[in-house]
Parts: sequence; C-alpha cells; structure tokens
Amino acid sequence: MDSKKRLYILAGALVLSLIILLVIVVSQERDAQVPINGIANQDAIAPTVTTTAIPNTKRVFVTSTLQGSNLGGLEGADTICMNRASAAGLPGTWIALLSTYTINARSRIHYNWDVLKNMAGEIIATSEEDLWDGTLNTGIIYDEEGKITTGYVWTGSYKSEYGFGCEEWFGPMLTTQEWYEKVGQVDKYDNGWFDANTINCFDSARLYCVEQ
Repeated sequence: MDSKKRLYILAGALVLSLIILLVIVVSQERDAQVPINGIANQDAIAPTVTTTAIPNTKRVFVTSTLQGSNLGGLEGADTICMNRASAAGLPGTWIALLSTYTINARSRIHYNWDVLKNMAGEIIATSEEDLWDGTLNTGIIYDEEGKITTGYVWTGSYKSEYGFGCEEWFGPMLTTQEWYEKVGQVDKYDNGWFDANTINCFDSARLYCVEQ
C-alpha cells in the first residue's frame, strides 16, 4: 500500500474517532437532563436549605439585694434593677415587675419575646398568658449573677391585678402604724411566685427584674 492510501486511512480513522467521542459526550449531557419518573436526574437537583428560626429570648432575675418598701417609686425600682444588672455585666434594659394602685405589674413589661428564661437558662414561660396562668415552667429563683436566692419579693398585687403599693413604693405614710404589702416567693412555681404572702412595709424583700 502506498503512503498516500495510508494517509487517507489514518485520516478516516481519526475522523471516526472524533465522531464517536462527540456522540458519547452529547449522550451523557442528554442523560443528565432527562427526568427519571418525572423527577430530574438527582445529581442535577439543587440541595434544599432548611433554616430554623432562633427564638427571641429575654431573661428575668431576682435581685441579690434586699430593699425596703421605699424604692423611690416605680422609677426607683427600675433603677435598682438596672444597677443590679449593670453590676453583673448584663446589657440591655431591665425593669421591676411591680404593681401600684394604678399600674399593674403585668402591663409594665413588654412581651416581645418567644421565651422568658431565668439566669440559669431554664424556661420560665413562652408567652404572656403562660407567664400569668398561675403556673411557671420553673422557678425564677436565680439572682443577676446566677446564684440561687431565697425569700420574698416585693410585687404589690395578686397575680396581675392592681396593688396596694406601700404608698406607691415610697414607703408607709405613718411610721406609727403597721402597713402590709403583697410579696411573692422565689421558690414557688404556682401563684405563690407572685402572691405568696403579705409582709410589713417596714420589712425588706427582693425585686423581680425583667429584661426588655
């Protein structure tokens, strides 16, 4: 066979090889796009990304310090909460869960949270109704530093009703007469967390402070 014929044969074989290679590539691309039982090839399906919403969490603590009933009014009580939070390095705004003759404790706080926790991270309530339905999920009990406390807490009312106020939290008007005020108890999970007893306004108790 002369060299010219060999050249033609080699060229023909090369062209045939290229055609076969092209057919294989086109076939693979087509297979990747063909639905399988109505569903596209699994390798071609984009993965589904699932996101989980993070609940908005607020906290509540019991003051480590005891206060007499002269709190400086509601504003003074809020200042006590802010001072205790600041001393413990807790950011944000904190207000006292406290009632007067004209303002009930329930209406004082914002319910812009999905979960309310104590300072140990335990869930107290998951809504306004849950907080005031007469049963807490667990006790508030921990102070601003996460230490367990005991004793009474000034609240000023039964549950979420208006309170007596120990003269609006500036202390009793007359020092010669006994005055009494509603208090909660930190280790109670029932209504007692907010309405456990009444004590003399000349006594001392803690405060509940709620993050806003």
